[in-house]
This record gives sequence, structure tokens and C-alpha cells, in this order.
Amino acid sequence: MFKKPYPFILTILWCALILVVNPIGDFPLNDDWSYAKDVKTFVEENRLTFDSWGAMTLVVQTLWGTLFCKIFGFSFTVLRFSNLLLSWVAILGCYHLFKESGKSSQIAFWGTLLVIFNPFYFCLSYSYMTEVPFLAFFLWASFFFIKSINSGNTRHIVLATILTVLATLIRQPGLLLPIAFLLVFFLKNKLSFKVISQGILPFIATFSALHLFVTWRRTHYGLSSNFGQVDQLIHNFISGGFFENIADHAHSFFTYWGLFILPLIIFLIPAFWKSTTNLQKLLSVIIALFLSYPYFGYLHTAMLGNVFYNFGMGLNPLPTLTENHPITLDPNAWEKVILIGFISGILLLKWMNIRLFQIVLFLKNKTSVNVNWASVFAFAGIIGYFTFLMLGNHFFDRYTLTIFPFIVLLLLPNQVKSPVGLFIKSLAGVGLILLGAFSVAATHDLLSWNRARWQTIDHSLNNMQISPHQLDGGFEFNHYMGGGTKKHILQEEVDWWTEKDEKYILSHTPGCGYDNKAAFSYIRFIPPRIDSIYLLRNKPLKEFKEINYNAELVKNDSFYLSADSSGQIKRLAIRSSEKSHSGNYSVKLNDENEYAFAMTLEDVQPCDKIWATVWRFPAGSPGAIVFQSDNSDQFYHVEFYNVKEKGEDGWEQLSTHITIPADFTDTSIDFFLQNPSNQELWFDDLKIAVIKF
Repeated sequence: MFKKPYPFILTILWCALILVVNPIGDFPLNDDWSYAKDVKTFVEENRLTFDSWGAMTLVVQTLWGTLFCKIFGFSFTVLRFSNLLLSWVAILGCYHLFKESGKSSQIAFWGTLLVIFNPFYFCLSYSYMTEVPFLAFFLWASFFFIKSINSGNTRHIVLATILTVLATLIRQPGLLLPIAFLLVFFLKNKLSFKVISQGILPFIATFSALHLFVTWRRTHYGLSSNFGQVDQLIHNFISGGFFENIADHAHSFFTYWGLFILPLIIFLIPAFWKSTTNLQKLLSVIIALFLSYPYFGYLHTAMLGNVFYNFGMGLNPLPTLTENHPITLDPNAWEKVILIGFISGILLLKWMNIRLFQIVLFLKNKTSVNVNWASVFAFAGIIGYFTFLMLGNHFFDRYTLTIFPFIVLLLLPNQVKSPVGLFIKSLAGVGLILLGAFSVAATHDLLSWNRARWQTIDHSLNNMQISPHQLDGGFEFNHYMGGGTKKHILQEEVDWWTEKDEKYILSHTPGCGYDNKAAFSYIRFIPPRIDSIYLLRNKPLKEFKEINYNAELVKNDSFYLSADSSGQIKRLAIRSSEKSHSGNYSVKLNDENEYAFAMTLEDVQPCDKIWATVWRFPAGSPGAIVFQSDNSDQFYHVEFYNVKEKGEDGWEQLSTHITIPADFTDTSIDFFLQNPSNQELWFDDLKIAVIKF
């Protein structure tokens, strides 16, 4: 029977997708501006440097990028193609890893497609970020580790060790691979001097290489404050950070994994359904609901951010100055996407428990049709990397990528033992097609709008002679060319507006408080249309007013006075001496007193900007800042979550800002603080600032 050339098909598919996306463009994406600086210095000055932004070892990727730029000249386009080549290497590594793990060629092919169409894998392949180059060496090292586990061949161990060292000199978590190998190798083989030597060699070599590199870099260059080290992980574990992070962040990672592995979960459901009794199914549902229930209230925090956002991909730092953002799902629809990912994450965890049970039986009997030593290796890698994630200090969505191929490997059946119904096959296939279409379209849009964005930046700097320090061109520009982080319109800081310097920003839309100076269009696929990037200049201020309130000054037992006694605000809530952020008093809200600090802001005009900050106790309580007009359909804004600052003794500063819509017809806005729960909470030190143009 003719065997399909799956590696060739994957190669042709990858090349075709590159043509669809179009990776050309001399601009940075996400953090790769920092990594590109190291390459540029090496290319132009023949010396190795380490930018202080990065937290990883990076050196192998720097040498790889330098090789390409020495040949073709430095540009982000060249660096992007160097990553695309490594991405293709990773694709082949993933396919051969699945094959070596006992999967049939067809199943290995479909599993590899699932990895390719993981939005993080696809999008990051079109950058000079470290995740995909790391994964290329990581997957091929895993391939040779599994090959050595299956055969005991020392040559494969040596090759795996070399690749692991290279991976670790891009990102430190490469050290986890030889630990997983050591565990599985010792479980499989009867211990002897040879087995112990073979098993421990990769770890000793990788750890030594990492230690030598860190020592060398510390001695000659110093380590940046961001650089990740093992002692930080140990400290986080000892201090209890591991369990706090599981409580706060574990559901987020499983939501991402569940969402992007959903086609495989759909394919596996019939196997689970057929192999369990009705009682087992019922118990599984009850246990899943019981374990996941505490996280339902935190689904709004499930999306960690950085690469994947509301129906788009890539760091998208430009402000939108109207309600019509170019890429947003309806909030209710977006919540359903998150819920689908969360439910799929629960099913993923359930299936991993099934695999764990099968692995335990396999280790006991040394035989199974469901799992093998590759499954043990994958499970060990998953547990190790998940532990690493939960010991970290930073949580970005792209961190879910590294272990995703191992999750696919663990769940993929070695072969389809019983026919899968046409409906399930079609549903899983549609899921994979939708996932792939989204990844391709969203990545195309990311590159397309960045080309327009940097065309606008070039116009600003070269044609309009705007200083980089006057222009907020977004995260990458501000760091790579503009001299660091600016007080960005997304942060809506009051002093950004009250400073007298002329300032320019890039935006997806025109907006209140700005004059439009230029616009450059681009084509997007999601949704299919032509959009623009706008160059805007801030308008001069006509009026600035700031008022501070606390619970110290009262008038006739009905009003609180502002700090300068020039304004008054309704009391409504209880004046309390139990808690205070400053002074002796605060306002206390409970189920009988729901509102506090109520006032009406008069003479409100379209495009006015209003800020409010207030200190709230206890931290994390449901107290909210609310703005609304008499006609709440015309304007309503509530803020529960935007904590600007953590204080002492359990206080936190809640912050929000609003821009009065250009079509606003009222002349006033009601303001108040609200406690919509039965929980007791306290507010203190309210500040309101109003800017008019």
C-alpha cells in the first residue's frame, strides 16, 4: 500500500501558509526588539551583548540570528525568516516524535497539525521570539530521548543531550527534559552502573552547561534583574508561592490548553463514553463540577494576555479611542469562548487522569495497548513543566506553548481501535479547520497592521520630523526606538494630559482630545475589511479640576466635604472608625448601606475626561466605582477590577477613567461608590479629576 509522504505534505503546507500570511516587514514584535538588539550589535560590532530586558539564556538564538544577518544583512524580516526555518524544523521534529512514540503515521500527522495550528505556535513563528526556536531543539531532543528509551542506544542519548544543551541555552526550562528522561530511563531499566551513567549523563551535561554559562555571563556581563534562576524557584516554593499560583493561575493555563486542544478532545469523547459505565460517567461529571466550581467565579481572569486577546493575536498595544474596537467579539460571545475553553480544560484534566491510571497499570504490568514509555516521558515532562510554571513570577499566555506537544502526545491514541462516527469526525475536523483558519487569519492581520503601523511611524519621524520622545508608537517602538515606556494613553494617567509638552500617539481610531494628523490603511481578514492606523496629536487643555474626598470633614451630618472644603458629597454610607487608609475615618458599606460618596458632576461636555481613584478594604472585595447618566442607556461605566496600587494592611487603590462620548447629550454625570454584595467593605481617600479641552 502506498504510504503518504506526510513530512513532505507538512513542508508544502507550511510554505503555502507563509505565502498567505506574508512575513515581510522590518519591525519588531512583542519582546523580540530586545533579542534583536543583541544580534545587531554582534553583526555590526562583532561583540556579544545581552540586553537587560530578557530573562532567558538566549545565546544560541543570538548566534543563530547572527548567522542569517551576517549573510543577508540585519533586519527583522531576516530574523523572522530564521525563526520560520526553525519552526519548520520543529514541525518535522513534532511529527517524528509522535511516530517514535508509537503513533501511526496518520495520527502523527493530525497531531502535528494540531500543534501547528495552536495560535501561539503559529503566531510566534512569525516573530523573533524565543518560544519556537526553543521548541525546535526541545522536540528533537525529546525524539532522541524517546528513541534511546526504546532502544538503549548511547548514540541517541548523546544526540539528545547536545540538543538539550542547545535548548537550555535559549531558555532555561530545557533543563526539565533530562530530568524526565532520567526518571523514565531508571523506571524502565534494571539499575546498573551503565544504566545509571546513561541516565544521569544528560542532566549533568545540561546543568553544567547552564551553570558555566550563567557564571560566565555574571562575570563578564552581569545578570539582569529579569534573569531567571533556580534559586528564585526554590524561594517561591518555600514561601508558599507554588500553592498560591495554583489557586490563582492554574485554571488559566488549562483554559488555554483546553481551548486549543478541543478538536482532539471532541475526537476522544466517544472512546471515554463507550469505555465507562453510566455510574462512572455520572461520578466523573459530579467530580469535575466539584473541582472546577471554585474557578467559575474567576473566568474573567482566565485570559492571561500578551499574545492572545479578544479574537486577535500578537501584542496589540495601540489604544482605541472609541467603543468600536476593530477586533472584538461581543462580551457575551467572548465569555462563551472562555467558557468553552474552561470546559474543555476540565475534560483535558479528566483525560489526563485516565492516562495517569493507564500509566500506573503499565508500570505495574509493563504492557498496555493504550500507553507506552513515551507516554510516561510525556507525563513526566508535563508535570515538570507545570510545576515550573507554578513556581514562576510571571504568567503570560504564550508560556502554555512549550508543553502543548507533550499534552497532544499524551492524549493521542496510538491507533484508532474502533470506528469513530462520521459526526464526531466531522465535528473534530471542523474544530481543527476553525482553529487553523483563526491562527492564519489572526497572524496575517498582526503582520498587516504592523506594516501600516510602522509606515505611520516612519511618516511621523521622517516626514513630520517628530521626535521619538514625543511619539507613543506602542510597546515595541517605545522600547526599541523611543527610549523606554511612555505614559501611555492605555494607562490614562492624569499627568499625561496635564503636562504641556506636545505629544503624538498612534491609535486604531480617531478620538476625543486629539487632532488627526495622518492615517495609513491595511487589509485584515478578521473581520474582512480595510482598517487604518491613525497618527493623533493631543489637544491643549481648557480646564483641569481635581477634588479629594475622605471621611474626615462632615457638614450637617449629611455631606462629606472635600479636603479644601470647597465641595460636598452625599454621605449615604456609615462613617466608620474601624478602618481607615488615612486619618481616623472611612465609609463602611454593607447589605443595608449599598452606596457611598454620591455626587453629580455638572457641566459635563462631550470628550471630557474624568478619572477616579479610591482606596478599598479588604483587597479583592467587590466594591465598585460607578459613573452613569440619568439615561443609563446613554452612558454607564462600572469598575471592579483595575487595582492601581496595593497598600498596607489590606488596602488597595481602585482606579478608573472615562471619556465622555462625542454624541453625549446630557449635561451631567452621576458618580457613586457601590457595594453590590452582602460583604462588609470600606472606602477612603477618593480623588476625582476632570479635564476639558
